[in-house]
Amino acid sequence: MIDPDAEQKIEKLLKLALSSDKEGEVLAAARAIRRTLDGVGRDIHELAARVNAGPSSLEMTEHCAAHDDGPVADRVCWCARRGPSEKQGKWLHRRRR
Repeated sequence: MIDPDAEQKIEKLLKLALSSDKEGEVLAAARAIRRTLDGVGRDIHELAARVNAGPSSLEMTEHCAAHDDGPVADRVCWCARRGPSEKQGKWLHRRRR
């Protein structure tokens, strides 16, 4: 799991890298993504796997909280800071459908 701060930074950098028409910005953003991943002990392969894996735990908890004021709402802050356990992640995926 990539920590939430790094995840937000990578999201911004990906948008820049994919939307800019300036080669220097694209290259700088790509290198910043690599540095950010290295800084949290991850690599580009894990990032690519995340793209294919679907929504992040934060996205799942926000979605569930917006559509449920029961037990999910109580877990939103906890999951947003730490990410859910494997068991909680499976439960959230089932709730999201």
